[in-house]
Amino acid sequence: MTPRGHYHKISLSPLSAIYEFRFFIVLSTTSETFTFRTMTQIAKVTVYKRQNTAKDLNLTYGPWQIHFSCVYKIEPDLMGTLGNKEVELPGQGVTVSQLQGDQYYLKPTQSFISLTPGGRRKIKLKIGYVSVARTDTMPNWYITLPNLKPEVLANTKGNLLDFVTARTTVQQWKRFGSDDYNPWTVQVSNNYIKVNKTVQHWTASNFLTVRDKLGIPSAPSSTSTSNIIDLSLGEVNATAANVTFNNSQDAYSLSVNATSHRIEVVGQAASGVFYGVVTLLSLLVIILPECIITDAPRFPYRGLMLDIARNFHPKEDILNIIKLMSSYKLNRLHLHLSDDEGWRINIPQLPELTTLGSQRCYDPTETKCLMPQLGSGPNQAGPPGSGFLTSADYIEILRLANAHHVTVIPEIEMPGHGRAAILSMKLRNSTQGSGGVSTVLAEANDPSEYTSPQMYSDNAINPCLESTYNFVNIIMTEVFVHRQQPLKIFHFGGDEVGKGAWVNSSRCQQLIASTTLPGGSLKGYFFQVNLVAELAANKSLSLAAWEDGLMDSEDNPFNLSTSPVKDVLTNAWNNVWQPGTVSRTYKFAEHGYKVILSHATHLYFDHPDEPDPEERGNYWATRFTALADRAWHKASWESLPKGDERNKQQKEDWFSFARAVGYRELPRLEQQNVTYRIPPPGAELSRVESFWRAFTDVSGELLHEFA
Repeated sequence: MTPRGHYHKISLSPLSAIYEFRFFIVLSTTSETFTFRTMTQIAKVTVYKRQNTAKDLNLTYGPWQIHFSCVYKIEPDLMGTLGNKEVELPGQGVTVSQLQGDQYYLKPTQSFISLTPGGRRKIKLKIGYVSVARTDTMPNWYITLPNLKPEVLANTKGNLLDFVTARTTVQQWKRFGSDDYNPWTVQVSNNYIKVNKTVQHWTASNFLTVRDKLGIPSAPSSTSTSNIIDLSLGEVNATAANVTFNNSQDAYSLSVNATSHRIEVVGQAASGVFYGVVTLLSLLVIILPECIITDAPRFPYRGLMLDIARNFHPKEDILNIIKLMSSYKLNRLHLHLSDDEGWRINIPQLPELTTLGSQRCYDPTETKCLMPQLGSGPNQAGPPGSGFLTSADYIEILRLANAHHVTVIPEIEMPGHGRAAILSMKLRNSTQGSGGVSTVLAEANDPSEYTSPQMYSDNAINPCLESTYNFVNIIMTEVFVHRQQPLKIFHFGGDEVGKGAWVNSSRCQQLIASTTLPGGSLKGYFFQVNLVAELAANKSLSLAAWEDGLMDSEDNPFNLSTSPVKDVLTNAWNNVWQPGTVSRTYKFAEHGYKVILSHATHLYFDHPDEPDPEERGNYWATRFTALADRAWHKASWESLPKGDERNKQQKEDWFSFARAVGYRELPRLEQQNVTYRIPPPGAELSRVESFWRAFTDVSGELLHEFA
């Protein structure tokens, strides 16, 4: 393929077949303000005003900087593998510098040619990865000058990203020549989802009218056998319905008798009764069909992971998610509470974790707040950059989760993804001195050089420091004491430690010289010797981690034969990057781990629904379709061998699912004030038959056909 590119506002566009992309920045000035100019719009930021003429407002060489977020390495050939340094862009009169993570800034060199009012300057930057979607560009670019408050460039403010030009050609959205990533036409889109409309007919005598969503008064002492809803515990008969129960406490039976006007829900346990009622509510719109249902889940773990560390979501959002999860019979909420970009739960013994670690703003010293990341902007103005859950917030979350049969699994990332914690404990050490228990997480003056996948060079908690385990013990204890839902599983993340971390740490060199490391690695030492044996087991906790946190350098799971913890769970996620990584799921199961299927290609919710540059989300893996449906139900066609019959049944199953989403589930979401993605509708004109067809893939059906 030949090099390609295009001019745009702020956008990332390909110049060659793979891995070489550029984005262009256009600067300009006006007579009243410093201006960040795009191809069709102007973003005005007032830097200063004084009684001078326009000629004094030229943009010249000086101490100004333009800060922005880019999730990809900029100028990798110049920055090198480690990054986090300043390089000059040849012939452009500016340097580009990386701070940590995705935070970059531009500043002028002495060769910067002044911009007069109305002038424009294009700056070209190369990035080290593909970029084919609008949302690759982060919002809230800002300018800084000494002794002045940073100002967000106006047209980059917010999340609309309308300062980014659209990608309108194949060369701008394909990552390489044979890439399947291609925006769907109306015909292609509806070929994926169009189904034939079928209607199930019921006679009037087969319906039971239930008003006000089961608003029937409770009558536990009633001897009546009709006009009641009976909820009870008991044995659920599995043989009659060909359902595999796997000793599930979530099994239930539901019967609706239109003759006696009686509804019965029997659950194997309280959770089973709850899910029986959930099914009843899902069937109830106006009239309820007479039916007998026997049901049980396919998997005991039906989870949703919510990351509130990188972008904070307040308590109210989490409570709503728990309610929504339970309405689809999901029963595990994996809360990602810490990462490089933020610490999001109050730990009373370590207040610096929230006074510093939960806040993001422009503070080069990073003693008041962490520097902005992911386009959060320079101002300390709450979510998504700043915020945390108070102890009262967390207790309320646990109480609601209990009521909805949802188990909360807190995740505190370590030893990688630990920057927010490291800086917070560094601040704590500087203010409290040698008094109290040390919780320092990084060795001072450690010369080890590394870069994490998210481009941090200072985010690896040192496993060779005794103070690290003081910190972990405090965290486990603080989270453990919330008796509203006793902690059973502690998720420590464990993933994506930058290669080279701790290599030159004097403490680690001493440890390596005196200790046989489990799995031959410091990561194995962190997991097996200290974190597991001394901390988790003492609190009777099970442990969980992402798959790469539980493997040695040869891709082998750590040996659990001597582990004192009852269960170790792993999120198997990486089935994309290297050939054969999908086999890790089986490797872990064979080594005694409990495996949580978390595969990026099917289960990552932050990926687009369609391969289109205007769709929001990451695209390094594909997209899930029906998590809740498959987490609960195993379709009959899954047991069939590959062939026509399996394909036929699979297609029919998809049609049924699409109808259920369009006709039943979306109205339910609307009743709960839940916003959801509406795919673009389309129409096609048949030149031969002279008619129009209008389609939508919400229900997957033909909406209208007319001449």
